[in-house]
Amino acid sequence: MTNTGQHPPELVLGLRLPPALGAAIAADEWRAPADRDVLEAVFADEAALPYFYGPADIERETLSIRDTTPDYYEFFVGKPPYDIDLHQCLVIGGLGPDQPFALDYRRATTAPRVLYLREVGWTEVATDIETLMARLRIGPIPAGGWPAANPPP
Repeated sequence: MTNTGQHPPELVLGLRLPPALGAAIAADEWRAPADRDVLEAVFADEAALPYFYGPADIERETLSIRDTTPDYYEFFVGKPPYDIDLHQCLVIGGLGPDQPFALDYRRATTAPRVLYLREVGWTEVATDIETLMARLRIGPIPAGGWPAANPPP
């Protein structure tokens, strides 16, 4: 799924989209990288059907996991430290069915971290959206070139 140059709202479900994400959506740059190896290196998982959401899909997908059935609720929320607050996150994409990644606003409302749902629960893939976008090579090439997709710990 790709975007079509949508002008994103500043707020989605009461949470502020980071400016870099809004700009990438507006410029039609917020989409899965053509190089699947980069995507899989960043998330350390197979990307069977990657999709990056525009504003309407972010809202729809976030609401769909918030309103999930009780048996799926535990799957989507997880258990500490691999959990997420469904009312303090926005689902911004996924690698395939039941493989979402989301902005997590619990630690910082202006620079949410990016979490990915693995079998063990939600794990951090980037400290913020700008870091994720640079690792995925989305947007303008930064001074000094692209960082490694999967930098050493």
